[in-house]
Amino acid sequence: MGYFSGFSLRPLTLPVNPLVATPAQIPDGMGLILPTTEETGQVRGGATGFSVTDSFKPFRNNSVLLTGLWERYSRNFLVVREEARFTGMEKKSLSVSLRPVRYVSLTGSVQQSESLVGIPNLQKSYTYGVNGSTPGRVPVQVGYFKSVQISRGLSNVRFDLSQVSLQLPRWNRYSASATYSEIHWGGHMTRAVTETISTDFKRYGRIGIHDQIQVRNNHNYGVDWSHEFGKRGAYFQGGVERQTAGMIRPMIAPTVAFRMPLLRGQSLTTSYFRMRGSQFLRFEIGGPILRRREILTMDAHSAMIVPSTVGGQVYFDGDLDGQFRSKGDRPIPQMQVWLDGETSTSTDGAGFFRFEGVSPGTHQLRAVTTTLAANLVLTTEELQIAVMPYRTNRVDFRAIRTGRLRGVVMIEKMDEAGGAKEVPYPDARIMATGNHETFSEGDGAFVMGDLAPGSYQLRLDPASVPRGFVIQPATQTVTVKPGETSSEIRFLLVRPVVVKPAPAAQLSKRE
Repeated sequence: MGYFSGFSLRPLTLPVNPLVATPAQIPDGMGLILPTTEETGQVRGGATGFSVTDSFKPFRNNSVLLTGLWERYSRNFLVVREEARFTGMEKKSLSVSLRPVRYVSLTGSVQQSESLVGIPNLQKSYTYGVNGSTPGRVPVQVGYFKSVQISRGLSNVRFDLSQVSLQLPRWNRYSASATYSEIHWGGHMTRAVTETISTDFKRYGRIGIHDQIQVRNNHNYGVDWSHEFGKRGAYFQGGVERQTAGMIRPMIAPTVAFRMPLLRGQSLTTSYFRMRGSQFLRFEIGGPILRRREILTMDAHSAMIVPSTVGGQVYFDGDLDGQFRSKGDRPIPQMQVWLDGETSTSTDGAGFFRFEGVSPGTHQLRAVTTTLAANLVLTTEELQIAVMPYRTNRVDFRAIRTGRLRGVVMIEKMDEAGGAKEVPYPDARIMATGNHETFSEGDGAFVMGDLAPGSYQLRLDPASVPRGFVIQPATQTVTVKPGETSSEIRFLLVRPVVVKPAPAAQLSKRE
């Protein structure tokens, strides 16, 4: 809440003589001739606003995440979005994130936004998408996103966005992405293709090249360099872009932004960029007042108020109590953690990691296990967190000992006296849930190690069993406990007993 003063663009409704109105002034599907325009007016007065959001995980495996938002801003309230303007609005939204399998995630949301000042305008929208990635040390991410927005006021306008993306988040020091977008708005359609390639030179910063083509309209391409200096958050970004639009003469657009730390945790952020005739120069001083982790940053293309900090610890949970205790647990240093597949950091000597300047909303954290000891496994390699401003957003990755399965495969054969005896059967293929497998040795014994604690279903591959034999039992369910070996597993191969009925003639004679 506060007192706001400044200038804003207000939508106005103007009466028009129907005899002289142009087609552009007549909204589609409406009999009324009520065109709108905007004028600059002064706004001064008090205003209030509030925003409430919450996230809920109904299952312990974090496969489903529900997030709800409700916010309302009264007249004259300054809402900071992509651009600052005085407005009054009410918005409600509900989103869901679903991950049915490890490498696939589904998202969807519905939203309603209503203007409380000026011309009444109700916007309803829904989005859905799917993202998938390939396993391995060099993952490839593929995504599809769909967004539909319908505005209902003086005229009905439908905005439809479809987007397909392909990303290579990391390949040694390189990363790349390509996105194809198709936008339908009213009777118009626009297609755009964006490609980016960046190289991380560690101590020398990051260099990126980008290219954006809007078919039959715009073409922008350029290069930028960014680098963070020291531990106090000093940051610099500079770049240049060549912009072309329709029949307008091409122009060179520079971009410069830097952040300089000041006393007592404050910082000065300055940015300048140019876009098709408009130039922006911004100065901002911000930092913590009461909360140590509250910061304010700005990059070259957008302003965000109070980005949050995301951090946590990666540690070995020796006593399995879900909390780090210095006596039985130990931190895991030099573990790489990724934020949204775009930014990474490594844990320090105490196992802590930290990301600064994270925008509010749902984000994904993933720990890379290539440096983890072979006898340890993370309880989960990927976590989702609903980042909130003005609070500490923390998630921990717990490592626990792996377990092992030990068993034996036997086959039933006939001895010299015609009786049945059991002997070891080698080279049988044992398969377990989660694409785990092993083979039996010469004595029929098998061991399956480095298993995450949990329940597994074991079975033999029929192709590795002699023809004419059946497997008893067909499947077995075993529970693996951290640091323990389960040895009560036994498979037996036997010949089926075939019972043939006596011929009908013989039955009648006996009768």
